[in-house]
Amino acid sequence: MGTRRITAFAIRWGLLIGLTGGVCVGLDVINRRGFININGYKPVGLLLSEAAVLDENRAGMAAEEVASRGQLGQLTAGEDAELLDVCLARHARAWQSLPQSQWDVIMNAHSMDLIEDERLAEFFDDCGGEILIDSFGKFDNPAYPGETITLKAEIDWRAGATPAGSFSLLMCNMSTYLLLKRDDTKHKLPALNSVGFVSIERAELPAKATNQAVMPLAYDLAAGFNLPDDLEPGTYEATIVCNTSIMGQGPTFDPDTGELVLPEPISKEITRTLTLSVVETGSLDPLRVTPADFPAVSDPTELINYEGVDVEYRDGTPVHTYHIQRGSKLPQDTGFSGLLVFSQGNRELRSIQSVYAYKHKVTRGTAQYGLTSGYTYGAEVHLHNFEPGEVLVRYEMYPGLTRNYRHLMDRVLAGPIELGSLVIPDPPKADIAQPESEGNE
Repeated sequence: MGTRRITAFAIRWGLLIGLTGGVCVGLDVINRRGFININGYKPVGLLLSEAAVLDENRAGMAAEEVASRGQLGQLTAGEDAELLDVCLARHARAWQSLPQSQWDVIMNAHSMDLIEDERLAEFFDDCGGEILIDSFGKFDNPAYPGETITLKAEIDWRAGATPAGSFSLLMCNMSTYLLLKRDDTKHKLPALNSVGFVSIERAELPAKATNQAVMPLAYDLAAGFNLPDDLEPGTYEATIVCNTSIMGQGPTFDPDTGELVLPEPISKEITRTLTLSVVETGSLDPLRVTPADFPAVSDPTELINYEGVDVEYRDGTPVHTYHIQRGSKLPQDTGFSGLLVFSQGNRELRSIQSVYAYKHKVTRGTAQYGLTSGYTYGAEVHLHNFEPGEVLVRYEMYPGLTRNYRHLMDRVLAGPIELGSLVIPDPPKADIAQPESEGNE
């Protein structure tokens, strides 16, 4: 008899616990999906605990509820401060995702000067700032002395998801330079036209992440650096140095001067060390080929297709419009520069368009050619000081452009190739106004 009572009692308690657990799980699902705001009935202490330890969705909702109560004046000063403590502590734990609502709490406190400088420096250090390199050098290839190399990178900060400019509210200043070292040689190169902008890499989010989940926020950086002309060829240790800073707590009032004193910035240096190969100028230039290297091509003009459209006068100057494109017999692994020379007697004029190049690529075992630019339609050249009559046209290679685009071509057509001629007509005669004849009265 006693055994039956114990068994029935255990069954009833098991059912009660199961039902209670089911109800709690159901209420949690309803709360997360927004059907009923259960968080509105929870005490502040429980919400702060959830904001500290739960997943990013529920932790974000808990922090948002506490912040909302603070805006309504329903929190004590201690509870307000504890909410900031929870958010800063979670931000410091890099292994935990940071909800946007908690980032907003930190940003609001910073804008209201509620974070002391020492703590703000710790927070700024917790933001991380790893430099992720997209490309570096001369088209990711060795560079020549005197060339401008480029850097494209992202600086990943531990920040909120939205809005995109949220981190810019925190960022005060950023400057970049490049430090080159080789043996006892050192060069400090300032960045040229350094450009930074805030962006969000949503593609890096987990597939099941919610809108409140932290999104990696990147400070994209594009900068150029001029290499010294006398730089010796070799392999250099290249350290990218980004000096960043945020504004400290303040400003403060100086009673002696009666003026506001701006706060000292809190600085942080972010570095990334790479290697840079420097080679002798011209050693990587594309192989130069001439029409003689194409014995099957009897007419060199089949390598370059030049088409003169017309010549018209503008403000007394003849202007020639023409088309230029790759010839049908020029192999696709050979680039060419858009330099045409127009000559008449001892007069010569060079017209430079862009470089047209194919770069041989292998993708998944299949040879492919990537077209950079294959033609120019409607190019114009102003033939200043040219007289009416015949003007000879020839193609030449422009070494400077070809060198700068060496990553796009393996060979380049050197020329020269005579392409024909054009004729400048006589300038139009100005209309002469005829005097009106007076009729006989």
